[in-house]
Amino acid sequence: MIRSLLFLLLGLGTTSGSSVSAQDEGESEIEVGAPRDHVVDTRPEWLRPAPVPAYERAPERGKNWTEKVELSVQSGVRWLKSVQNRDGSWDPMQSQWEYGTGKKVGKHYQHEMATTLFALYTLARCGLDPRKDPSLKKGIAYVLAETEFTWDELGAQANRVVVLDASRLQQPTRREPREMSTYEVAVSVLLVDAAYGSGQSMRDPKTTKTRMSKSVLKPPRRSKIKKDIWKWMHRRVRFLTTGYRSKNRHIPGLQVRRGPNTGGWRYGPVNPNSGQGNADLSATHIALAALQAAARSGYPVEKLAPTTFQDAARFVLSCQRPSGGFAYHARGGVESGSMTACGVMSLLICREQAVRIGKAVDPRVDVAIQKGLGWLDQTHVAIQSPEGDNHHYYYLFALSGLREFREGVDPKRRDWPRNGARAILEDQSVDGWWIDATEVFQPRKILSTTLALNILNATR
Repeated sequence: MIRSLLFLLLGLGTTSGSSVSAQDEGESEIEVGAPRDHVVDTRPEWLRPAPVPAYERAPERGKNWTEKVELSVQSGVRWLKSVQNRDGSWDPMQSQWEYGTGKKVGKHYQHEMATTLFALYTLARCGLDPRKDPSLKKGIAYVLAETEFTWDELGAQANRVVVLDASRLQQPTRREPREMSTYEVAVSVLLVDAAYGSGQSMRDPKTTKTRMSKSVLKPPRRSKIKKDIWKWMHRRVRFLTTGYRSKNRHIPGLQVRRGPNTGGWRYGPVNPNSGQGNADLSATHIALAALQAAARSGYPVEKLAPTTFQDAARFVLSCQRPSGGFAYHARGGVESGSMTACGVMSLLICREQAVRIGKAVDPRVDVAIQKGLGWLDQTHVAIQSPEGDNHHYYYLFALSGLREFREGVDPKRRDWPRNGARAILEDQSVDGWWIDATEVFQPRKILSTTLALNILNATR
């Protein structure tokens, strides 16, 4: 669940980079971004990141890389826990702009649960124990209280942006339920895997293969995931793939099953009658990451949805351009750094799952992975994402996953995440938070901090 996480969480297309030059959140002193001050920002105002106020950066700490990262992560975790709400949640993502129109509307909300889910996932990845840590415990209890539905902060129909005028800001409308988005469902699955520690523990030390459950309804032997949590995860895997029944009606799955975008994911469910829908590479990447986490936990995805990974691979291949880079949509648009990282990672996941179940890997997948890595070779700069990108931290977050793969990724490229982490260490504030100067959504500090902690965790 960015593209900073919540361009994972709104899934917008990438835009060109910009300099930083005006006030943000009522603070006065502005720090001007150095790397691209010479670039004229020609984007519409709604896609320009808010400026970053000057802030005191944390002093250099630690004698070696491991110690530096550890101290930085501890500081970031403390800050993230300090801004948790009393009910266990974190503030929802918001923007001043109506999505896609450039119309300034004051505030709108979408994917209310996404920030909370990603914050919890991040804390779990940082090593917090959900049975002992109060913040994680309270946050997971908040999340578990929701089923396949969540709430719009101030009302709205399912999967629609909530637009607020001045009068409604004073008198919020009643909360209405909506089905969870692709991002919320996917990060829910990632959270289960991270919090309950099954992933690597399910690998058989003799064969290095994952011990898979014989049934989608119960965890495999020796799994640390309890049966009730497993069933909670199972419902979300169903929602990501085939859909499910609720109160005598069929809720369609989130993966597109027919039409030109077959295999991809977008924000919400596909058309229940045709099975068709739009799709983008950002949503597809986070959905595949969730299904990969479920499979590494021993969940037999192929028993529920036999062609999910093959269909997804075909959609991802359609997003690649002749240059080797990947674009946000299958048709139209240009390649970008963050989408190329998402494309390469998505194909690596599909390849891993094909090998796991003994299926032949489509040779086009291996070719596309190498072309994508070659494109990144030509454009990759750790300090900033390639020209044409916004959401710098999400770019680094997507790249950080390369360290998980040994086959198909050479050692030099697997070290890219550490290059990005070095830059992240320099950005941390003395209070422990980070702020991505290229992020356009609020709460920017929370979104940036969760991404930064995940980037650092990839190098621990």
